[in-house]
Amino acid sequence: MATRKISTLSMAAKISVFAIAYDRQEPVYQAGELVKGHLNMEVLDEIAVRGVTVLFTGGAYCHWTEQVTRGTGDSRRTETRHYKSHEGYFTQKIDFPLDNKDHKITPGRYTHNFSYTLPQNLPSSYEGLLGKIRFQATARCEIIDGRDKVVSRPFTVIAHKDLNQIEGLSSPEQREKQKTLCCLCCESGPIQVVFRMEKTGYVPGEAIPLNAEITNNSNRTVFRSKAGLKQCVTYRAQGHVKRRSWTMADVEKPEIEPGGSCIWTDQMQVPSIPPTNDKEDCSIIDIRYELEFKIVPSGLATCLEMSVPLVIGTIPLQGMFFPYTPGTATATVPPVSIPPLTSKDTPGAEAATQAATNNVNNAIVHQPTSTTSLPDGIPPPSYAECVGLLPEEKEDNEKPKAEEKDGKKEKDSKKLKKKEKDSDKSRRTSEDVTYSPRYAFYDWNYSIDHADGVL
Repeated sequence: MATRKISTLSMAAKISVFAIAYDRQEPVYQAGELVKGHLNMEVLDEIAVRGVTVLFTGGAYCHWTEQVTRGTGDSRRTETRHYKSHEGYFTQKIDFPLDNKDHKITPGRYTHNFSYTLPQNLPSSYEGLLGKIRFQATARCEIIDGRDKVVSRPFTVIAHKDLNQIEGLSSPEQREKQKTLCCLCCESGPIQVVFRMEKTGYVPGEAIPLNAEITNNSNRTVFRSKAGLKQCVTYRAQGHVKRRSWTMADVEKPEIEPGGSCIWTDQMQVPSIPPTNDKEDCSIIDIRYELEFKIVPSGLATCLEMSVPLVIGTIPLQGMFFPYTPGTATATVPPVSIPPLTSKDTPGAEAATQAATNNVNNAIVHQPTSTTSLPDGIPPPSYAECVGLLPEEKEDNEKPKAEEKDGKKEKDSKKLKKKEKDSDKSRRTSEDVTYSPRYAFYDWNYSIDHADGVL
């Protein structure tokens, strides 16, 4: 047995380099686009193999557990139920020919080129602890009398969502609400709020104008008012549903004294997040957004809350793009009208492109992927890594400190289990574990001198 173990380790050590490289610095692709790259191998000593392959896979997966209590009295017991679901989009295997018939690879450096055309109508990539929509290439060297060498490298797929094709997003929205606070036998005046939005469709990097009026006619102090962009994810498996929500960005205002008022003329930038994903895009993972406005009164009273559903896309509304300017009130940031951009293959295109660039305040115009699916009049975005950690690690719950500690222990336990599970897959690289997708992001304050790079 000892000799066998030493032989296995020796075989694995004979391949010093085994890595996947894509044809672009940031592996971001659109549905229907050609994915190209190569597999780099460096073999230190002759090794016998059954074959070398690259497997392209794409699919959605979700999994969660729930505690269910059954029985009564002494027969009472708690069991853990698992809910899993999978939705496959494609699987394509590419075999690389070997140089000789005895299936031996001699020492040296090898480069195996590969390409694969993605199917149409794919959902955007998404990564979470309860579920994911992942696309990746997995290379495998099947070693005879040894452990296979395996490496996986995910890539991002962007399903473009054109906000101009969705009805009603350019219409303004207004919400009004009031709350009367009671204290024993005494009833004070109401807290009133009027919240206005210019539109309900935005893209990452854009500013959401926050316009509101709060009047505190109560005899209590309003502790704070807060606007937050919430991501709401719905998972479906085996006839069951799991819903989670998180605050992806927020803006707060300080307290309001009794009889006082507060006027909101602020802005909040949409971070790098996946576009809205409907059930039609992926049947087991929905991603939706809403802007929540919350007023927190002091003392024992519930919050006054209201929300407006939003659609996050990848192509902004024509003539209604609000560039984000840090430290500037929304009243001074008018919407930008984006002039049409002509194709680079047509006469005068270069001058038209430069004029358009000047008019959009030096927006990033670098696009690492094909722009054939982007309509005229839209400057292509850059791509930025998804904000923060995995969404499930930032669950939006206001808990007491004791409960927060318990929640942290539970999350740490889940992370530990996941780490242990991943450690068993020792043939995988860290690229597979720590992958974070990159999404379209419009940065209108980025200098045009840096437009050759990506975020």
